[in-house]
This record gives sequence, structure tokens and C-alpha cells, in this order.
Amino acid sequence: MNLNKYAGLVRSFLWRKMTPETTLFRSSSFQVVALSFIVLAFAQAHTNFSVNPISTPELAETEGPEFVKAIADNLYENLRLPTLLAGLSLPILGLLASHLRSIQTKSQIEKTETQNRFSNYIGHRNLFIETFRSESLFSEDSSLQAKEYQLHSNLYRGSYKTGNLLAQIPKPDEFHQSTKPKFEELMNDCTHINWRMPDFSHEAEQSLYDFTKSLAKAFQVRFDDRYYTSKDLGGLLEKLTRARAGVHDLYIASSFFDYNEVSRELENIDRELLSEIERLRKVRTTVFVLERIAQNVDKAVTQGGDVPKHLHDDIRSELATEGKLKVEYLISNHLKRADSKKLLLCLVPEDLVNENLRKRVEY
Repeated sequence: MNLNKYAGLVRSFLWRKMTPETTLFRSSSFQVVALSFIVLAFAQAHTNFSVNPISTPELAETEGPEFVKAIADNLYENLRLPTLLAGLSLPILGLLASHLRSIQTKSQIEKTETQNRFSNYIGHRNLFIETFRSESLFSEDSSLQAKEYQLHSNLYRGSYKTGNLLAQIPKPDEFHQSTKPKFEELMNDCTHINWRMPDFSHEAEQSLYDFTKSLAKAFQVRFDDRYYTSKDLGGLLEKLTRARAGVHDLYIASSFFDYNEVSRELENIDRELLSEIERLRKVRTTVFVLERIAQNVDKAVTQGGDVPKHLHDDIRSELATEGKLKVEYLISNHLKRADSKKLLLCLVPEDLVNENLRKRVEY
């Protein structure tokens, strides 16, 4: 290990690569090219002067201008090729200088991009945290809990290095292979709940628990399961509302910079949850009104006298849809006394009572 380290130090000392911090004259490439051409030029000059020396017996006999001309011609012939060799090094050295400049320019661009990514990341995170707090995301109304710094790091993982500020699912395999199938199971269980069978809520509640737990795992947030204790439609609605609040908060957090694939997935879940919550609220209202009608019918039978107006109003409004089914449901499930059943048949429109039901009640 130490030998490799020392060998690397020796190599770096003997050969200095072109880096953004290296000057042209200190780079080994420049030095080798310049020295090679200088050596070649001197070698060629030495060879030329050895073959054709300046001082010759014939030259010594000349005088005056002829002597100067002969010396100049001799120098020109001997130095012409060495000078040409030295001149050939200039384009190569120019290319090396241009290459070094490109390396330095590239390094400067990368540094600028890194600084811009860092500035964008910090600005994005600060604005995300400000929005997180101003919108009160993941409050007590949500079944998911998260801290702003941790959530930003999870959703925008790697954005500092890549510059990509689009949200990503921290654990995509968990989301696609577990969370989405569990959500489909939840929606399927919810569709079985209606005003005639509100007790199916316990199955949907377990599906909701599994879905929310998987969603929390996929996005690496905390699942607050303190409220998973009741087993009725009201409890299910409360939990669905809290789960939907968590999904909606994740949607806002993931679409903070721009609408993307994660935003689309969460938006679809949020929309389906909201639609199902509204439907189940209507179911609960229907169940409540039907129970109230049954109680008021029993009360009217017990107290005698005129039937109160609010009972007529409830019957008229609630039995306007699915009236025949609701009349039979009231008689079969809520009204136990024969007098109460007969009074109900007198109060509802005749077209809502089939002949078999009337005979069953009267006899």
C-alpha cells in the first residue's frame, strides 16, 4: 500500500498532468515537446556545423564583402533546418496551450454549475420549509407525520448533485409493489359499504391500516396509528379523512417545484379517497336518518296523537331515492313492533310498498 503511494508520488513528480491548477510552462507535456524540439534543433545544427564549418581554408583566403557574404551564407545553410525544426514546435505548443485553456474553462464551468446547483438547492429547501410551515403540512389532522428537513431530503434526494428538483419516491419498489395494490384493496372494500351493510367498515378499516402503513414506508414518513381502535362507519370515516390529509400533504410536498410522476400518483390516490369519503358520508347520513325515522315512528306509536311534521319531512326526503328498499329495510331491521311497522306503511307513499310486504306486516 505504501509502495503504491510512493510510486504514485514519484509518477506525479516526474510527470505533471495538465490540470486546471497547472500553468502551461510547468506541465510535463509542454516541457517534453519544447525540450524535444530544442534538442533536435541543436543536434541538427551541430551536425550541420560539423559537416560544413564556418571557417574553411578557402574562406580564410577571402577578404572584405566576399568574406561577410560567405559567412552569412554558411550560417544560413547550417541554421535553416534547425530553425525550421524549432518552428515546428510552435503549432504543437499552441495546441497544448489551447488544450490547457479548455481544461481550465471546463473546470470553471463545472465549478459555476456546482455553485448554481448548491444555490438552487438551498433556495428550494428554504422555500420548501417555509411552505411546509405556512401550510401546516402533516399536522395532527394527518395520519402521516414528517419533519420538514427530513421530508425534503427524502423527496428530493440527490438533487444537490444532479440539479434535478423533481420529487422522487424514496422507496419506489415499496410504493408500486405494495402501496398501490393495498390501495386498490381498500377501494374495493369500501365499495361494499352502503346504507344496508354499514358493518363492512371493519374490513375496510384493516385495508386502510395496511395501505397507510405501506405509504408511510414508501415515503419514509411516520405513520400515526393511535386512532385505529374503533370498528364502525364513523371511525372509518375519521381514519379515511386523516389518511387523505396525509396523502394530500405528500402531494403538495412532491409537487412543490413542478408537477411530476410522483405528483400524478398521489393526486390520483387523493382524488379517489376524497370521492369515497364523500360517498361514505352520504351513506352514514342515510343510516342516521333511517335510524331516526325508526325511532320517531316507535315514539309516535308509544305517545299516540298526531305524527310530528319532522317525521313526515324525513320520510319524504329520505325515501325519494331507493324508497322501496329503504321501507323494507326499516321494517326488517329497525322496527320490531307490529304497530310501528303498520304506522310506517301508513306514512309512506303507497307506491313504495309492494303487496307482499303489506301482507307480511298486516298478518
